Amino acid sequence: MIEYRLFLILFVFLTACSENKPSAPADLLPEGVFAAVMLDVQIAEGLKTQRALGNRLADSQADKVYDAVFEKHGISKEAFLKTYSWYRENPEKMEVVFETVLDSLSKLEAEVKREFSEEQKLEINSLDSARHNNEKSIRARLGAQ
Repeated sequence: MIEYRLFLILFVFLTACSENKPSAPADLLPEGVFAAVMLDVQIAEGLKTQRALGNRLADSQADKVYDAVFEKHGISKEAFLKTYSWYRENPEKMEVVFETVLDSLSKLEAEVKREFSEEQKLEINSLDSARHNNEKSIRARLGAQ
């Protein structure tokens, strides 16, 4: 009888301590698709915020941006909202999605910075070349006098 009680206590303790990991319902967007949509939603939010500093985006224009994101990914607003609600209720799963989104945003930022840097180098080289040609022209004019 003591062994039975010990087993029962151990069983209750182990089951109480085990994680109950929720699985997403079948009708939700797959995690990878949801992460890709969330990436575009974050970019859209950034545009909206940036515009808010200057000429504010009207709500109808902001809705069009989100509609374009949903269309790009071939999903409905309702499917997105249902999936978002489920992930919001399961923060440990949402954290995984946001880590993917943040990683993607970091890669995009690095790519933009790299391209911007290359553009700046070309512009500087072009300016240096123009300055050099200008100096040669001025020297030639001065030498001809």
